[in-house]
Amino acid sequence: MIVWSGRGIFSVIFLVAGFVLGMLVFPKEWNSDLPFIFAFMLAGLVTWFLGSKWNEERIVFHEVEQQYYRYKNNHTLFWIPMQYIGLLFSAAAVTIIYQSSWVWGIVSGVLLLFVVCLKFLKNSNIFTKKDKAQVVSKQEVREDVVKEESNLERKIEKEDPSRFMPK
Repeated sequence: MIVWSGRGIFSVIFLVAGFVLGMLVFPKEWNSDLPFIFAFMLAGLVTWFLGSKWNEERIVFHEVEQQYYRYKNNHTLFWIPMQYIGLLFSAAAVTIIYQSSWVWGIVSGVLLLFVVCLKFLKNSNIFTKKDKAQVVSKQEVREDVVKEESNLERKIEKEDPSRFMPK
């Protein structure tokens, strides 16, 4: 039984497609591990990339209700988010490579670690001043909200409550 939510089933589909493609691409005379390495690495990279995009958190400002809402998609396979399933597939590929050749296993493991760290450093905003721009934009939005509230209060004060009464 496979348990998934959202687009999490695509992780399994990418893995099966990688196996089929690996069997078609690599001849039988070569190392028998190549189709498995290809399948796990391809499925891992595609699943991690698409899982990171699809499970991205968005903060949206609702103008009518004057509130911020957080939208987060939930694409999982066995209750694990898709991007982490992709990392597991890639780790399985590195393990298979390491069993064949420990030198290439270490090289591919370091390369996988570098790609993962690069993605997390990119999302952490360490090297940019993006946080300051977000704070300024939120302040501007809050100032607009305060202005709209004061305009609404003035409008309520000017209204004549007897205008709805029968004459």
